[in-house]
Amino acid sequence: MTETILAVDLGTSRLRAALFDRHGQCLAVAARDYPLKRPVPEAAEQNPLGWKQAFYATVAEVLKSWSGREVQGMSLSGQMHGTVLLGGDRQPLRHAIVWCDQRGADGAIWILDRVGVSEYGRITGNPLSTGFQAATLAWLRQAEPDRYEKIRHILLPKDYLLYELTGERVSEPTDAVSTGLFDLGLGSDGEMAWSDELLHLLDLEGDWFPDLAPSLEPGIRLTADVTRKTGLPTGLPVLAFGGDAIMGATVALGESEDGDAVALVSSGGQLLVTRDRPFPQPDRGIHLLPRLEPGRWLSMAAFLAAGLSLTWLAGCIADFTRREVEIGSLLREAAKAPAGSEGLCFLPHIAGERTPFLDPQARGAYWGIASTHTLGHFARAVLEGVAFSFRLGVEVLEKTGGPIRSITLGGGGAKSPLWRQIFADVLGREVRTVADVGETSLVGAAFAGARVLGWDPSPWIPKTVQVYRPDPSNAESLEANYRQFLDLAPVLRRIRDSSRM
Repeated sequence: MTETILAVDLGTSRLRAALFDRHGQCLAVAARDYPLKRPVPEAAEQNPLGWKQAFYATVAEVLKSWSGREVQGMSLSGQMHGTVLLGGDRQPLRHAIVWCDQRGADGAIWILDRVGVSEYGRITGNPLSTGFQAATLAWLRQAEPDRYEKIRHILLPKDYLLYELTGERVSEPTDAVSTGLFDLGLGSDGEMAWSDELLHLLDLEGDWFPDLAPSLEPGIRLTADVTRKTGLPTGLPVLAFGGDAIMGATVALGESEDGDAVALVSSGGQLLVTRDRPFPQPDRGIHLLPRLEPGRWLSMAAFLAAGLSLTWLAGCIADFTRREVEIGSLLREAAKAPAGSEGLCFLPHIAGERTPFLDPQARGAYWGIASTHTLGHFARAVLEGVAFSFRLGVEVLEKTGGPIRSITLGGGGAKSPLWRQIFADVLGREVRTVADVGETSLVGAAFAGARVLGWDPSPWIPKTVQVYRPDPSNAESLEANYRQFLDLAPVLRRIRDSSRM
């Protein structure tokens, strides 16, 4: 029998489950999509019961496809920031509100006005953005007061799924910090805990929140009902659980040192740098996240519309032509346009932006459109605009925490050789890609479990697939566009603010 780990990743658009052996090989994988509901333009919601249904369907599929396995445990990675509300009967009070929901903008302002920006940063070590539980709950308190009064349990998405599978209400530091309600213990006592001050402000009780457990070996097991329905071993232990960005960074960074970074290009984008000590810079939109192992940290720049920008463009074309547009076809068109898109610049703030602007009302733009520009120029400008956001993130992170030694690309966007080269050209430095670049959260969950089981970590450390170096001939045109990129956001904000007077 082959010893395996069941890894599960609860993503924004789908749940994936896979079996990995002790050598880091994926033996079987399955996925189920679920819709993102938008009852109003700024909303982003999902039915949490759909996550559980996706879990059972994917686990049944992977177990059926690989019969000669002995599952040693389960590891779980999950989308961060979201809010699941349960009533006294422990059933959902409404659909979950997920990270890309924008309705908490006024709620975030309300919290910061009352607590103070510097005090909030001192408590959490982080900025406060829409989509965080704190901002969402502040909005719900005003928008849905009757439902708010019925709240008895508040969970993050992955913690809700885990509660359904284990009966235990637990969370862990890498994802708890994403709520905006968590005290990172950066003061004298150094103890991480839910912030009494912030909970009191929102009329929330501490026992409505899950207990805290270690990210690695949390000491919980799947219920007998789950093992009976799935065919998994009775009492299967949960080996590890954590936020998807942390799980993905953990495996992509491998045996990292201070200053090593990973750029994850998925629907959103994250640039995470490993640090040996915390560098809180919430005023610059930098997130401070504990790693799975205590005592180490990640500084993160976050961007709301990385791959989402390309998906948006494909959707616009499809709506107009009434024909499905594949992302691959856009990438092929983009490859026909020269570096710098002949002066066409794209600002990818189509869903607001976090680092460094902290502006949920930020909006995107194309700038410099000429009659000679083709679809390829528009597509390439999107790829370059997203890379510009990451370059700005690199500059902010280096100013706040020191030099970045290396950059590894991961996430679905890093599957494109064109986009990899654009990243190298825009960043002006060498970038590398690793195996399984599109599955970092899933592989990261399995890797975390392997560490708990004491398996040899060396086969799990990603091998470099390819190194991309900047092309000097592209530097001048990209540099000119980057300077326009830096000017665009503040100009658009001034125009927006002046139109509201």
